[in-house]
Amino acid sequence: MDPRNYRFSFVILGIVVATVLLAGCAAVTTDTLATRPPAGQLTVLPVDTPAPTPIPNYTDLTDGGQVSFGPTDTVPSPTFMPHLMRDFRPQAPLLGVAMEGFMDAGAFPQALELGIRFGRRWRDIAWRDVEPQQGSYQWGVLAQLETELKNARSVGVTPILNVQMTPDWAQGVPPYSCGPIRRDKFDAFADFMVQLVQRYGSTTEYNVRYWQIANEPDVAVGIVPPDSVFGCWGDLNDPYYGGKYFGEMLQVVYPRIKAADPNAVVVMGGLLLECDPYTMTVPETCQNDERLKSGYFLEGVLIGKGAENIDMIDIHNYGLLDMTLAARMTDYYNWVGPQGGTGLTEKVGFARRLLEQYGRPDLPIMVSEVALKCEEPSDDCQEVGAAYIPRAYAEGYGLNLTALIYYAMITEFKYKGLLLEDFTPKKQFEAYKVMGSQLSWVEHVGAVTQFDGIDGQEFKQSFVRRLWILWSKDGQDHTITLPTDFVRAFDKYGNVLPTTGNELTIGWSPVYIQLMYANE
Repeated sequence: MDPRNYRFSFVILGIVVATVLLAGCAAVTTDTLATRPPAGQLTVLPVDTPAPTPIPNYTDLTDGGQVSFGPTDTVPSPTFMPHLMRDFRPQAPLLGVAMEGFMDAGAFPQALELGIRFGRRWRDIAWRDVEPQQGSYQWGVLAQLETELKNARSVGVTPILNVQMTPDWAQGVPPYSCGPIRRDKFDAFADFMVQLVQRYGSTTEYNVRYWQIANEPDVAVGIVPPDSVFGCWGDLNDPYYGGKYFGEMLQVVYPRIKAADPNAVVVMGGLLLECDPYTMTVPETCQNDERLKSGYFLEGVLIGKGAENIDMIDIHNYGLLDMTLAARMTDYYNWVGPQGGTGLTEKVGFARRLLEQYGRPDLPIMVSEVALKCEEPSDDCQEVGAAYIPRAYAEGYGLNLTALIYYAMITEFKYKGLLLEDFTPKKQFEAYKVMGSQLSWVEHVGAVTQFDGIDGQEFKQSFVRRLWILWSKDGQDHTITLPTDFVRAFDKYGNVLPTTGNELTIGWSPVYIQLMYANE
C-alpha cells in the first residue's frame, strides 16, 4: 500500500488518540504520579495494577552530531485502557537480555534502559532445592524469585525461567545433578513442573509463560562437574548423544505442563551445538570427536518425539574476536567460513534443516545466549563486541527468531558482559541501548538486497519512516549510492555519519540508515 494512503487515516487516528490520552491524563491522580520510584529503584505494583507502558524511544530528527533518543523511563498506563496500552507491541519483539535476577543487584534497572521485551533469569530454579525429598516441596527457597517476578511484571518484561538440577533421588547418573533424570522418575519431574506452573504460571499473579527445561543439555556427563550449570544429558556411548532419551522425557513431562497451563511455552533448554557432525571434520573444523558427536543430540531429541512435545527449541550462539579477519569476528565453534561472521545464520539454518527433515519446519526458535567472546579485555574486544550486537540482532529478525537474548548484563567470563562488575557501562551496553531505541517499536520488513557486497535488514519504524541496518559481507569497505528518501546515517553508538554527496561507505561495523517512504 502506498504510504500516502495512510496519511488521512493517520491524522484522524492521531486526533482520536490525543483526545483519549488527554482524558487519561486527567484520570491519573497526583497520588499515582507520586508513587513513581526514583531513577534506578524498583517498585512492586499491586497485581491488579496495569503494567506501566514504556515510552517509545522514537528518534528525533536533530541537526546535532549525535542521534537524540527518547526517554527510557516508564509512565503509568491510564487505568481506563490498560489492555490497549499493554498489548501495543511490535510484531517481531525479540529483544532481550540475561541477568542474574529481576532486581537491582542483577542490573535490572540498567536492563530497562535497553528497550527489551524478554528477560532471561540465568539463576535457575533448582529442582533439587525445591524438592529435596520426593513429594516434599520447599517453596520458601523461591521467595526471592517471587519478588523478582512481580518486579518484572510491573514494568512489562516477559520472564524466561530455567528449570534444572536433578535431586539425588531422581538422578540417572549419580552424583550428576546436571545430568539425566531416571526414567522411573519422569513422572515425578512432571509432578514438579505441574506444581511449578500452577504456582507461577499464566493464570497467577506472576504470569510466567516461558519455561526452559535444562541448559545446554548437549554436553556429556564427565566433561563438566556434577553440579555444572550447563549440561549434562549427553551420553558419549549413545549414537545420538543422549538426545533420544531427552526427547522421551519430554513425552512424559510436556503434556502434563500443557494440561496444567495451556498458555505455557515449553522450551528445550539452549543447545550448545558445538559442531555440525554431518559436514564438519576433526580437527579441521571441529576440535574433537566428543564435540562432533554432540551435534547428533538434536536429531536424537527429534527421533525421541521431542518435536511433538515442545513448543520451542533454543540455541546458544557465541562469536569470537578475531582481528586477523576483515570482519573482526568469527563463530566460537567454527560454524562460519574464512570470511568470518556471527555464526547465527549457520546454526539456526542447521536446526531448521533438521526440523524440516522430521516434519516440524514451523517449530519456533529462540536464541537465549548470544554475545562476542574475547580472550582479554581489550579496546578491540569492546569495539567489535559492540558491532556484533546490531549485526546479530538484525540477522535474528531476518531468521524470524522468537527471541534473541544477549548474555549477559554482567559477566567477566570471556569479557562479554554489557556492564563491568561495578555496573560501569561498556561499549557493548551503549551499542545495545542505541539498537534498542531503534528496534523496540518496529515491524520487520525483510532483507536489504540491492547493494553488492552488503548484507542488512529493513524495518518499518512508523507510517512515514523506515530503517536499514547494513554491514559489509566480506568486512571490506563498500560504497553505496543512497536513495533519494535518505534522511541520515549513524553508527552503532548513535554518532551521525557524514556522507559524500549521495554516497556512503559501509564497512565491517554495522550502520543505521533512516529513510522516509518515497512519495511515488
